[in-house]
Amino acid sequence: MGRTQQKDMISKAIQLYEEVFRFAFRKIKDKDAAQDIAQNVMEIVISKMHTLKNTEALKSWVMKITANEINAYFRKIEKYRKNTIDLQPDDGLDIIEQLQDLEADILEKLTREESQYNVIKALLRLETIYQDIIRDHLVYEIPFTLIAEKRKIKYNTVKTRYKRGIESLKKEFEKVEKGGCKDE
Repeated sequence: MGRTQQKDMISKAIQLYEEVFRFAFRKIKDKDAAQDIAQNVMEIVISKMHTLKNTEALKSWVMKITANEINAYFRKIEKYRKNTIDLQPDDGLDIIEQLQDLEADILEKLTREESQYNVIKALLRLETIYQDIIRDHLVYEIPFTLIAEKRKIKYNTVKTRYKRGIESLKKEFEKVEKGGCKDE
């Protein structure tokens, strides 16, 4: 498709804007969303115009893109709906039970995050020789053999320090969880 022909096709596609908007509005019943879809369709058409092989099929091509954008809009709405609390008791749960479940989920997440924070606090209270080996092995997943090579110490020394470090970490974690240690 030549440059002049492509410009003519883009001009014809832009003339279809109102029709695209009306089609989207009939399907969605939301003026703002229909305008957004029409705008997206025009952007797609302009950027992909060079891929259109049959210029006689312009309108059907544009309307197909519009249908795809409408379907994407509904998928996005459905995904959002599934990820938010459903305040309709159609699944047998009333609103109070749903809110209690949501509250339990939030509390569980906060507890998990607080525990992770406390593990880090406890780890930072250990001697450096234990901190480094525990961090290398658990966080960076470095095998003991490589830790030994990197630190130029014996393999058994690494294992012993790791074991002692884990035991110390457990004790420090219990102290932190009980509130026996203040933030430093």
